[in-house]
Amino acid sequence: MKTFSTHPVFLEPFDLHLFGQGTHWELYRMLGAHPHTQDGKEGFRFAVWAPNAKKVCIAGEFNYWTWDELPLYPVGSSGIWAGFIPGMPKGKLYKIGVQAKNGEIVYKTDPFAFACEYRPGTASVTTGLGEYHWGDADYLSRRAALGAHLHEPISIYEVHLGSWRR
Repeated sequence: MKTFSTHPVFLEPFDLHLFGQGTHWELYRMLGAHPHTQDGKEGFRFAVWAPNAKKVCIAGEFNYWTWDELPLYPVGSSGIWAGFIPGMPKGKLYKIGVQAKNGEIVYKTDPFAFACEYRPGTASVTTGLGEYHWGDADYLSRRAALGAHLHEPISIYEVHLGSWRR
């Protein structure tokens, strides 16, 4: 199995500014795992917000889920940890390993992942934004041909997300 290493990654100062003031409306473009080219090498750029972490690492099937082998680097005082893994291919399972200040290590699913493994697994999958191909073209064209459904019954559901907590 191929060995990987991480390198620090540059995040745009304006993105960090918007993030810091809470007005970055496209965080999915900054955080998560993204195909990236750095110094002429292709791979994946990882970024996660973990403001209280002591250390953050990427673990996955590509390194036998080993802690501490692929560290991310703190980006200033933003609370964001980021890194670039050259040679990382698409379609690989990964999780974010976070070490708390008390030393406890937990593995988390990437909250900005564009794909995840099928249940019962909870790992994220390296993939690019917009690579999923929807299969509902026939439905959408039939719906467009029917026009607005202003004279038909409609059901509107309101779901309180808190009621789904365990």
